[in-house]
Amino acid sequence: MKIIIKIVIFIFVLVLNLNYIYAFDEYYYVNNNEIVFDKQQYDNLIGLGFSKNELKYLNIEEFYYYNKFEPNIDAMGEKYFKYVYIYDANEYENNIKKMLSVERIEITKEKYENAKQEEGDYFGLQTVSLIGETIWNSYYETAYKKLSISVGNAIGGGETLITAYLEWKIPPAVRNYDIFAIRTSNKIIVENTKFASASARYKTTDPMCDRHVDYTLSVKYGSTDLNWNKDKKDLLTGRYSGVGITFNPLHSNIIGCFHSELATPIWLKPILSSRIGITTKSLFSGSSETAYITYQHSISQLNLNNIRYTYSFFPGGLGNVISFNNGYNQYYDGMSGIGINYLSR
Repeated sequence: MKIIIKIVIFIFVLVLNLNYIYAFDEYYYVNNNEIVFDKQQYDNLIGLGFSKNELKYLNIEEFYYYNKFEPNIDAMGEKYFKYVYIYDANEYENNIKKMLSVERIEITKEKYENAKQEEGDYFGLQTVSLIGETIWNSYYETAYKKLSISVGNAIGGGETLITAYLEWKIPPAVRNYDIFAIRTSNKIIVENTKFASASARYKTTDPMCDRHVDYTLSVKYGSTDLNWNKDKKDLLTGRYSGVGITFNPLHSNIIGCFHSELATPIWLKPILSSRIGITTKSLFSGSSETAYITYQHSISQLNLNNIRYTYSFFPGGLGNVISFNNGYNQYYDGMSGIGINYLSR
């Protein structure tokens, strides 16, 4: 009889533990919109290229839509860049320093991660005037950015999710209208599936801050937003091969905290990030496709209505994605891009 009681108790405890494990897995993560992720869903979206901070603000429609896809681990890529923007220290165009040149350097992931905020800005060559006044001839601004692309296959086949992500480790001073664009090798982009977002994250890292700050500003662009540009549709399928969004990177002058000893404000430089995504559907399952992405940062003050449609989608363009019309390339930093091959399902 005692053996039977012990067996019953053991089974009861085992069931309790299994229920606890199941509940723990079911409530692995809860975001700011009170959406519950289990571990598999959370890992799946991270695998699709979404950052932890993006998952924090995911809404319920996005949660269900993105979880229709699973990561294609063979179709991912990322690059890291250091950009040095060189301005005339004394001459202005459209209320900002006149751009003299841009140095573009592809760097390693290690160099990107070790970049320091204080590397941002400095003055260059100087001369002395006839009356002995020091005149700076140039102004240097250094920025670091990461560009990545991820591909996800629909569970059960049929569609492919392509997302691209741009992060500024050290943000630029000029923040006007940037362009984020995707082009596919064939007209396979499904209508009304494009999406984009931009965010600015302010986070305290200085140990002398009197309080902890982790604050994110964000904006999302739906498929019907007027800031989109796309190429011509295929008359038969209604699909197209290129799409781009023109947007203003977010920024705000936020005092993050006060220096705990000096009682002076510590300004937080934001980590800026942007995302663009599309859904594609190939004519044949198993066909080989290529997706290209590029991010063009504006280096001058521009008018949105003037630039929204000033580029077309072109294989030989910047990053094999876009080509500017009417000389507008002079207003952008000419970043290259990433191309990735994948098999449709």
